[in-house]
Amino acid sequence: MTDCYDIECSPPRHEWPPLVQENARTLASLFLKVPACAQARVTLLEEAERYDRYLADKAAAVNIPYPTFVRGTGQIIACGHQPVTVHSGLFEKYRQLNLCASELGITGVNFVLDTDVGGVDVLFSASGESPKGLTRIGHPLAEGHGWYGGQQVSLSESLTRFLDEAVEGLSLAESSAVASMKHLRSYIARLDGWSIVDAQTLLRRVFHGSLCKGSLHYLDVPLQQLMRTPAAIEFAATFLFDARRVHSTYNRVLQEHRRVRKIKNPANPFPDLETIGQRYE
Repeated sequence: MTDCYDIECSPPRHEWPPLVQENARTLASLFLKVPACAQARVTLLEEAERYDRYLADKAAAVNIPYPTFVRGTGQIIACGHQPVTVHSGLFEKYRQLNLCASELGITGVNFVLDTDVGGVDVLFSASGESPKGLTRIGHPLAEGHGWYGGQQVSLSESLTRFLDEAVEGLSLAESSAVASMKHLRSYIARLDGWSIVDAQTLLRRVFHGSLCKGSLHYLDVPLQQLMRTPAAIEFAATFLFDARRVHSTYNRVLQEHRRVRKIKNPANPFPDLETIGQRYE
């Protein structure tokens, strides 16, 4: 969170409003007439709001102030990431999501990709030999590097010592972000045994909300929670049974996006979906 590296937002956020409208028109013409799509949208918001209430109750039980959600209307703008510790570049994605949802009066949703596998570290930056004079130092927040949905916070002695040293290293810095991070240190101590998914989502929302006067314009929803619902399963099946058309449409729209914006890297903003024989990614 304390990184000082330059961050580039591409395309620039002033281009986002017309992109949101363009995406909405494209989806409406291609997919949203399918009944399963409309029901999936309703279910997505219901599950995200359910998870928000769940986190708010858990936060209240351990005396952690939780930000309020400001509901928007119309379109949904979404992003997603694994439940890892947020560094400055990653946090910028959530910040832009929140700003865009706020400015357009729409609802933001972040998909917590808890179905992936990986490790979770607590991070902070200190003086070092890197080009910017900073080096990132980490300590595991959970034991193991398995499925995110199965990991729990493990407040070991070494983690406690690491957090104390991190806070001490920030003691001379003065900013609202740093002040919020110092509060997070005390909050982590209350989350021993929590699911990594819940803990990381809670800490990010608390940190972000503290910089936005206690309210946010986006929700979070764990992917596995969403995919347990009948509407999400039917929605996924709709795309799977129409894989060839979805595949070709996705790649065509993506390639046109790159062409118009002169993006040369085929991996940006996302790589094309692959085809292997009669199998479609």
